[in-house]
Amino acid sequence: MPTADFIGRKPELAKIRSQIAEKHKTVLVSGLGGIGKTEICRKLYKECIDGKIASVKHVGWINWRGDLKSSLNNQFSAVPSGDAGIEDDYRRVREYLKELGTELLLFVDNVRDIKPEDVTALTSLPCNVILTARLAIGRLETIPVGVLSLRKCRKLYRKYSKDYRSPNTLVDEIITLANRHTLAVELLAKTQRASDKTARKFLDDLIKSRFTLKDIPETVEYCPGNKNCVGRWSSESEF
Repeated sequence: MPTADFIGRKPELAKIRSQIAEKHKTVLVSGLGGIGKTEICRKLYKECIDGKIASVKHVGWINWRGDLKSSLNNQFSAVPSGDAGIEDDYRRVREYLKELGTELLLFVDNVRDIKPEDVTALTSLPCNVILTARLAIGRLETIPVGVLSLRKCRKLYRKYSKDYRSPNTLVDEIITLANRHTLAVELLAKTQRASDKTARKFLDDLIKSRFTLKDIPETVEYCPGNKNCVGRWSSESEF
């Protein structure tokens, strides 16, 4: 399910919907880890479940498991695992996906180190396939996901910090330190809320600790289900 009160991403959603309407397309949604690729796809998945995308009658969600065979096998209840091995399971899954045809939309999330033959196998399916990955994958049409606008980041920050009183200037400074990275903004907002600090005091602490994500390779770690999760960044500073 997508995050409640989904914020922004109208251009990216519109582009993906237009690709879905074209039938038999394999599209890559690409961007930094934690920038919002999966949330965009979760929103589209929910729209499919709710019948809001007329061309989609069947929808599937697959989490990448190192290669295509491992990712697809044992993921469809309509295709029970057999006794003939992984290759036979993979063949039957592909036959099942082909039977669903152009009315199927398949999401494959967090693809890494995909082999050329797996790309070929995906593009040869008669259905639409939407992949998410941090890097571009050759031969696939790519829809990049960048940072949110400052206004949208501010809305996101206030949603998770529950701080609706602090001036925009203070919140914007915190967002700038987070380099407008979606997950970083969310985690900083949750940290301020958990610390019970004002935005002014929280910003002062960040500045004193020399916290910044500018020009630092992001390695955001997220712990879903923990409302007080603050995450970690690969910087020398602590806060």
